[in-house]
Amino acid sequence: MQQTKQQRMDDSQNASQQPVNIEKIMEEIRAEIMEKGYTADMLSFADVPLPAAEDEPDSAAAGEAVSQAVSRMQGLSFIAWRRPVNAGIKGIVKRILYKLSGFIAAPMSEDQTAFNGATVSAMEQLFAVLKAQQQEIEQQKASIERLQKHLSNLEKKSAQRRRNG
Repeated sequence: MQQTKQQRMDDSQNASQQPVNIEKIMEEIRAEIMEKGYTADMLSFADVPLPAAEDEPDSAAAGEAVSQAVSRMQGLSFIAWRRPVNAGIKGIVKRILYKLSGFIAAPMSEDQTAFNGATVSAMEQLFAVLKAQQQEIEQQKASIERLQKHLSNLEKKSAQRRRNG
């Protein structure tokens, strides 16, 4: 649902004409603080209790969420310093401003794009390591379970030999 520029301006003006009730907002914030049990002595984020995490998070769902986040990062990593301009006087002004500011904006945009690309690459590498470690953990759990069964069988055999022997 797209709004026209005039509708957005009208909505903006209507919103700015409505008075802001600061006391009501503060009451809502105080009620939320009381509801969550925060106290005045909790000055840092480390002191605020967090909701309990799941004992065993679904690793497949977590892996998929990380994969999607990295994909989104990759799609957003490029930053264009120049946007398409419209025709008319606004377009002419924008083109002039782009020419005047390009020597500053273009290198900054290129630097930010390079940094974003490196960050995405690092996140992809971390995700690959995470997946490898999860597979290794699953293999180790299976190995431990197998060894525990083997140890249990050996203990049973040893107990039988002591009784018989």
